[in-house]
Amino acid sequence: MSRRHAVESRLRVYHELHEIMGAMKNIALIESRKLARVLESQRAMCEIIERSAEDFFAYHPELLMRGRSEPTLIVAIGSERGSCGSFNMEVEQRLRTEVQRCRQPPCVVLAGSRLVQRAEGLAGVTLRLEGPAMMEDVRPALARLLDALSAQPDTERSFTLQGLGIVHHVPHDAGGEVRFYHPWSSSDGNSTQAPPLQG
Repeated sequence: MSRRHAVESRLRVYHELHEIMGAMKNIALIESRKLARVLESQRAMCEIIERSAEDFFAYHPELLMRGRSEPTLIVAIGSERGSCGSFNMEVEQRLRTEVQRCRQPPCVVLAGSRLVQRAEGLAGVTLRLEGPAMMEDVRPALARLLDALSAQPDTERSFTLQGLGIVHHVPHDAGGEVRFYHPWSSSDGNSTQAPPLQG
């Protein structure tokens, strides 16, 4: 009888877990649909900003960094929650790769609690911030990031726009990739345009 009771108890636990997983799946589906509605407009806006920046620097090449293509600040964007496969692991690996490529150690900002946990012990981490968990959290998270960067004392060296690099995940139909984006830098004294996104 005790054995049957134990089996029934375990089945109840499995049923509860099934309901919890179903609820999490529904929440993820709702968030995915909300994001899909704004994703195309966000991509279009990014393209417009990048084209505008290229046009601007084509006429004002003196404002580009010269002789240095390394970032002085790298922002890595991970997730706030788990259950997202290898998302944070891929971001962390790309982050470590980019940090190792730099001759001068950059300052590093981590956004997302799960990424913060994975990147424990990484040299140069200046800020650890809570990341967005839902679409509505994106704007407050960006505001926290900008406020935190503005409050840093070493603004001249570490937190200039041209010294910024971003490690983030880029979704695709067949999966995704982690991309390092270092805008508006010039390692070539003759280059006048911002480089394309680096995969």
